[in-house]
Amino acid sequence: MASLMTELKAVNIMLAAIGEAPVNTLTGQSTADIIQAQAILDDVSHEVQLVGWDFNKDYDYPMTPTEDDEIVLPNNVLSIDCTSHPQLDTVQRGRKLYSRKERTTTCFTDAEYKVEMVTLLDFDDLPEAAKRYIAMRAARRFVDRILGAEATHIYSQQDETSAKSDLEEVHSLTADFTVFDNMDTARAVNRSNVGGCRYNV
Repeated sequence: MASLMTELKAVNIMLAAIGEAPVNTLTGQSTADIIQAQAILDDVSHEVQLVGWDFNKDYDYPMTPTEDDEIVLPNNVLSIDCTSHPQLDTVQRGRKLYSRKERTTTCFTDAEYKVEMVTLLDFDDLPEAAKRYIAMRAARRFVDRILGAEATHIYSQQDETSAKSDLEEVHSLTADFTVFDNMDTARAVNRSNVGGCRYNV
């Protein structure tokens, strides 16, 4: 039976892609190839997670302001929006929430604020479909970086595309989407209800 993907296994996949022997641990490893493999794996993981998937997105997450009326964000926040107070028109500025309406970070005077937040997770905390897609994408990038774009890849572009499709399928199954999560579908449903009339399909 195939074992679950880990950061060590992902790095070994990347090393195998350039003909290097696997390692038993990542602790204390300092060879150039291993360091570069880990860096590329981290970059690809960050790149993939930045999109915001069901597994790294929180809804109605409570945030409490500091005594200075600021909302300080966790270090792993990739994107954030205050959903409980949309009139503040908030964005991320550094490690703080900033109100474009008030033009300051020191305007959060209520006891609590609810946000929608995308966070960067450690590789081993990701679901299997995400880890496999990231490992495959990182391996292809690693080969290009070390051996050049003309080198033979152990994974094809089709393999990477298929792994991404698997991730998207898992996302759609776990995200509890409704028809109203698709803007085009929502508009069509709304049009069918104009004037209080509902058209049966």
